[in-house]
Amino acid sequence: MGNVIAVIRLRGTVGIKPNAKKTMESLKLKRKFSCIIVPESEGNAGMLQAAKDYIAFGRVMDEGLLKLLLEKRGRLTEGNGRLDGKNVDSALEAVKNGERLPKNMKDVFHLHPPTKGFRGRGIKTGRAQRGNLGKWEDGAIEELLRRMI
Repeated sequence: MGNVIAVIRLRGTVGIKPNAKKTMESLKLKRKFSCIIVPESEGNAGMLQAAKDYIAFGRVMDEGLLKLLLEKRGRLTEGNGRLDGKNVDSALEAVKNGERLPKNMKDVFHLHPPTKGFRGRGIKTGRAQRGNLGKWEDGAIEELLRRMI
């Protein structure tokens, strides 16, 4: 599986820095608890670094988690319907190859707040201070993502 990064917006829109706002618009993260899957690249790394005070991101290693995300939260562009098995498989194959999702599927996944709340110091501090914002270690974001699906 190619290296993919899950990006979750944890903070709202009030008082946001203009650079971070522009970056999140480019990533299509318009509201809290929305998530996208992006391939790992230098360009994406720069964008994630610019918005690190408002998002949580990390490399996803578990293919089963990506399939669960597509099944539970994936939506079609027309009619906002859920994805069926064939669509889930084609989307998973595209993500594995480092490509974007097919045109008939929405890029953004809308998640619930995490069950049992945020760990550590919440959404106002970074990972270095035991918070939830910024870059998570390889595979560590999976626990947060699993609780939000």
